[in-house]
Amino acid sequence: MVYNLIKISGILIVTVCCIIATYTDVKYGIIPNKLTIPLFVVGICLVSLYYFLSSTFNFFYYVSIVIIFLLNYILWYLGLWAGGDVKLFTAISTLLVPEFLSIIPNMEFNVILFNLTIPTLDLMINSIFSVIPLIICYCIYIILKKKRYLLRQLYYVDDFYRSVFTLNLMIIGYSIIFTDSFLIKIIFITCFVVVCNRLFYKWYFILLSCVVIFSLGIDSVVYLSEFIIFNVLVIVNNIFRLNIISSCLTSIVDVNDLCEGMILSCCLCKCRNTYFFSDNGFRNRIRYFTSKDYRESVVISTKVSGLTSADIYDIHIFSNKMGIYNIPIKKTLPFAPFILGGLLLTYLCGNILKITSYLMEMI
Repeated sequence: MVYNLIKISGILIVTVCCIIATYTDVKYGIIPNKLTIPLFVVGICLVSLYYFLSSTFNFFYYVSIVIIFLLNYILWYLGLWAGGDVKLFTAISTLLVPEFLSIIPNMEFNVILFNLTIPTLDLMINSIFSVIPLIICYCIYIILKKKRYLLRQLYYVDDFYRSVFTLNLMIIGYSIIFTDSFLIKIIFITCFVVVCNRLFYKWYFILLSCVVIFSLGIDSVVYLSEFIIFNVLVIVNNIFRLNIISSCLTSIVDVNDLCEGMILSCCLCKCRNTYFFSDNGFRNRIRYFTSKDYRESVVISTKVSGLTSADIYDIHIFSNKMGIYNIPIKKTLPFAPFILGGLLLTYLCGNILKITSYLMEMI
């Protein structure tokens, strides 16, 4: 009875704290230390008390907290997480433990790191998945209302033909390889698709591949489902390759209207006394941490803490020298509501990837 009471208390505490963090993040744009630090201390004490009373000691519990902190710190360093999110995830990890979650029926965990079951990793994945639908809906709204030119970049006519050809090649490659080794199949199909795409990508080869596919007796419903999934992947690839999400989440602000806390959508760089905005795509994010020359050229990065008064002063100097007064600013969303959504998803299904794999199996 005492054990269950401790478990229920831990689950209630972490849920209530996430609700409070959602409120403060939406209303004030912060997750206060007055919330995360007590949650961290209470979590450590409550779980340690549970281990003491049950005469069990799980050293890896304390290791998992360190792992969660380091992982979130890296994401913060890369500019993907805010500092408050790092502290909230770390504090949550002190109470979101398998022993406490065992009171929830049918609870399963998909993410296991170094043979450790760390539910907070499931929470992080669920939080990211919970924010994706909102970002997609917002981007569609912006594209349809203000940036219709981006529709042409989402999907080209050539994408359709190449999708048909590539999907057909994958099915043909799968049908002509006779081995039980999954790895060998993947390697063969990949090589087969790449070579044929490079050598034979012509309209008559696309037609020929269709003839071969239907001669194999492929179920039309299955083929259509695979084709839809394949084209969704093509669109997603175009979204990331062309940085469309960043374009939708960027607003132009007059240099005189800049305020502290605003986040640049692109890094402000300086090279040979010339200022310019660098693309903030994934490649340049990596370059910022791996290339010393590129890092030294960055005057103001897209740090999640936002612009300071000194940064705004530097931007004014840049705008006066270059005659550019429109500054790209990133639109931000409070992430705490999605952490709460991810927590509820964790309670309901353990990990959203489990639902995704189930749907894939149905197809």
